[in-house]
Amino acid sequence: MIERFDIRRSDNDRRKISLEDMASIRDVAPSDKYEGSIEQVARALRGVSSNAEADILVLLGRAVFA
Repeated sequence: MIERFDIRRSDNDRRKISLEDMASIRDVAPSDKYEGSIEQVARALRGVSSNAEADILVLLGRAVFA
């Protein structure tokens, strides 16, 4: 089982957890969300990351071992 981090555990939990998916970062329509390549994702990541080289290595590792 995987524990969801983006769902509140109780009614008293007021934390807001915002996240963006790669479709919104790449500015593509929801209908095209699953189109594209790992290269396009890496290019988009390079544009928004504070440590692009490390983040791209993580991306590639996850793609290879997924």
